Amino acid sequence: MINTAFYEKIVELDPALHRKLRLDTTYCNFEFARHYTTVPLSCAEFARAAHEYPVVFIRDKEQLLQPVVLLGVKEAENLYVNAAGLWDAAYLPVFIGHYPFVMEGGADLSGVRIDEQCVALNYETGELLIDEEGVIQPRLHEELQFLHDYRRELADTRRFIEQLDELFVPARFAEEDGQTVQLDGIYLIDQEKLQKIADERLPALFHSGALRLIYLHLASLDNVLRLLNKAATRAAEKEFKLSVIKKFQLQDASNLRKPEPSAPMRRVKPGDEPDSQDQRKQEVLRKLAEEKHRLAREHMERYARGAEEAAASVPMADVEFSIEPVVEPGVEP
Repeated sequence: MINTAFYEKIVELDPALHRKLRLDTTYCNFEFARHYTTVPLSCAEFARAAHEYPVVFIRDKEQLLQPVVLLGVKEAENLYVNAAGLWDAAYLPVFIGHYPFVMEGGADLSGVRIDEQCVALNYETGELLIDEEGVIQPRLHEELQFLHDYRRELADTRRFIEQLDELFVPARFAEEDGQTVQLDGIYLIDQEKLQKIADERLPALFHSGALRLIYLHLASLDNVLRLLNKAATRAAEKEFKLSVIKKFQLQDASNLRKPEPSAPMRRVKPGDEPDSQDQRKQEVLRKLAEEKHRLAREHMERYARGAEEAAASVPMADVEFSIEPVVEPGVEP
């Protein structure tokens, strides 16, 4: 279940070939780490990482033990990368935070490597790493110094583990319901073996800082329950989303069904009797039309008769007209 190599295309950084190379972190999320269950850890990170992750151990290709943070409980699972590609924890392991620079390698500055497939690397935007003259810029100098320091920390981590190799056992975790979960390829320090260490070894473990790292590791195992709960929550959310999607798919399918053809309209043939409701309606309309014509005819007849009677009842009088001259005072006619 262990897979830490999330680099896609590792190339050696060459000032002559990578002139004007830039790093734009605004384009880089954590999708590159979505399917990786463990991430390497240095001793310097134990205290911060132990607050949020189980700090456990795996064996590398040379069968040497190395500390890692456990990010999932099954193959190709990282429960700390959310749906938006963001990291869902307060502390970000150095190995991930300094991507696309390859954190593994020797303790010198030669042979700096990058993941050429990283979307944050480009030649247009972001912080300049190498200028057009092939000169390394301050941003890359800072990264080189950090890589140098980090590789020394990894070497110190190796020496710490070498002191305790006989204390490690395959991991088995007990859940709240009493079930035991065994994660293949994961190792823990066995507390019973730790208690049996000879007294004369304890001062050396204390002064080297190894004893403190042992107890940080053991304390971090309380986070396994948190990890299992995150896995259960993620599985429940996925199941709920699938049920919602299925529900909408069924609704869409029902909406897209071809409607059943309606019965064709029946043409009324001559002689077919309309139903009783249509017959009553037609009868009422016919009576209303007849009544309307009757009232109009009666009104016109009454108007005509009234006009004739009015003309006959007015007598014609003979009117005589006379015109008398107007006589002005003092003027004889």
